[in-house]
Amino acid sequence: MIINFQDKLTEDVFNGVSSRYSRKLPSELHKKAQRKLDMIHAATIIDTLKIPPSNKLSKLTGNLSEFWRIKIDKQWAVIFRWENGNAYDVCILDYHD
Repeated sequence: MIINFQDKLTEDVFNGVSSRYSRKLPSELHKKAQRKLDMIHAATIIDTLKIPPSNKLSKLTGNLSEFWRIKIDKQWAVIFRWENGNAYDVCILDYHD
């Protein structure tokens, strides 16, 4: 379950709200991003997010080592901290490998 969002962009996309924040994400990615956020919200164990393989679930490194990532597309991803079956600090960002 998503406990909190790191920013207004992610919260608005999750809630389907069109705002100046949500418009930072290209509109053609909103539905896909919502599906990814819904998957995170429904998950109770992290391994659930390995499916579909296009999520490319991975643990981040460096200064983001507490975070996990699933891909939205080649450019955008959702990152979050996973603790006791819940997602914290959920954030959509422009993230390149």
